[in-house]
Amino acid sequence: MKKTLLSAFLVFILYTGTQSQWLMQASGFPNESTGAFTISIVNKDIVWISARDGLNAPYISNEFSRTINGGETWNPGQVIPGPAHYNISNISAIDANTAWADIYLDSTAQDHHCGIYKTTNGGLNWVQQFAIQEGTTSFANNVYFWNANEGMFHGDVRDGYFEIYTTSDGGTSWNRVPQSNINATVLPPTEYGGTRFFETVGDSMFCFISSGSTLYISKDRGHHWIGKPTGIVIPPNCWYQNIAFLDENHGLIGFARSTATSMTVHETSDGGDTWTLVISTGPINLFSLEAVPGSPNTYVSTGQNASMLKSMPGLSQSIEAPEDPLLVNSGVTYSFDGGHTWQKMASTDAKHFLALQWLNDSVAFAGSWDNNATNDGMYKFTSSLAEADFTASDTVIDIGGQVTFSIASGGHSTSTFNWTFEGGSPTSSSARNPVVTYNTKGIYSATLNVINTWGNSTKIKTSYINAGVGVGVAKYRKDSVSVFPNPSNGLMKISGNKPILNVRICDLTGREVLYRSVNEQQITIQTNGLKAGVYNLIIRLQNETLNRKVVIR
Repeated sequence: MKKTLLSAFLVFILYTGTQSQWLMQASGFPNESTGAFTISIVNKDIVWISARDGLNAPYISNEFSRTINGGETWNPGQVIPGPAHYNISNISAIDANTAWADIYLDSTAQDHHCGIYKTTNGGLNWVQQFAIQEGTTSFANNVYFWNANEGMFHGDVRDGYFEIYTTSDGGTSWNRVPQSNINATVLPPTEYGGTRFFETVGDSMFCFISSGSTLYISKDRGHHWIGKPTGIVIPPNCWYQNIAFLDENHGLIGFARSTATSMTVHETSDGGDTWTLVISTGPINLFSLEAVPGSPNTYVSTGQNASMLKSMPGLSQSIEAPEDPLLVNSGVTYSFDGGHTWQKMASTDAKHFLALQWLNDSVAFAGSWDNNATNDGMYKFTSSLAEADFTASDTVIDIGGQVTFSIASGGHSTSTFNWTFEGGSPTSSSARNPVVTYNTKGIYSATLNVINTWGNSTKIKTSYINAGVGVGVAKYRKDSVSVFPNPSNGLMKISGNKPILNVRICDLTGREVLYRSVNEQQITIQTNGLKAGVYNLIIRLQNETLNRKVVIR
């Protein structure tokens, strides 16, 4: 079967229990051994999940569940009423009422019920969006929406190139992306994409990896694509093909066979042009691999307790459980250094953790296998997985000027801060956002050490603050960057008197909602995909980083 190695299931002995950092919640799924396999987080209160059946062949489900109160209650339902003959690849939600789901059959031949479905009433009713991605020759892999109007989904190869559609009216009409916008090379029909394994970055980037180990990346919401061969050999019986990007340049791809005890991971720092095998310390779990949005270098992995694995009918070979009952692929592990050093989260060993999604370093949800509708099946993160990173209100100041330092990532609700300011007054601080005065001319470093549940994390920025060095510093600082218009009604023009390396827009919790790599003196960005409100615009130049408050209407 076409998707067997991407959607196979295991039979488990279920468990109960809670962890101090992960609060167990009842997913609401009515049947035993149902697990959350994809998660769509709208905000800290609104989350949608899709299910898989882990007990009954053919191990599929068209069930979903939704919470609008941070997981205190979950309300389940079905996309297609009746027996679970169909499977949900993933759900993409934009609010408490509106979401899209893609449906497929776990076999080579699809039918006219497969494709994209939309709900506008919180999942009470789902309406199929016809004339796209349906029939025996199509396969609905993943759907994603950036806002109420703009979305895309991708399937497998059809007519010699990947079947990808975009919409600008919420799915009322869809347009297939032409081959010239994807790949001019004719692909064999055996080439395909994977269900649920994709990544998004900021407000425009989407990527997936094909069975031929090519990474397909779009940076304009699915309208144009670049296929980048990774050169990574995908192992046979590969169940897990995870993609995780921190930003447009830095990311990880992880592969694992069904019999593996840890994920094999490759990293890129140039947007997927080149990949290097990561020689890591500590366990990288098998099920999910996620980058934490807004963090400089944090990744998290989840895994199931493989000591409970059993052989399951329908697989090409039986799955042997490793001898160690607390093997490395159970629970949750995390890395603060880009995936090179991994540590286990306390009390998650030998526990089932499935799908994982982070809104920021303090808001996350993970799936599990449930006992019944009232006991378990979901986890909510209740701590702060926050590494050290910071920004300054200005990095070029007059002598006697003041700088406000701010934590760059959201969260840190349980963290202790230790700041050190070379040349500053005070020279150290434990405040979250300290104000520092520089009375002596010079170029100085700043250091932040964060201590929390997960250990120590330190960020050093050398030659970061320029106090009175050079001619015309005050005028340069004032005129170095302009932002217009502010407030913005859809477009925002950013101009600098030297090249802008990149720009980020973060909400007031620190969550990154837009990222652009520029290396030009001027850039125009679209803001109509963002919710109205106040944001932090972070502009990185060659020798300084500037912060601006911007209003989006």
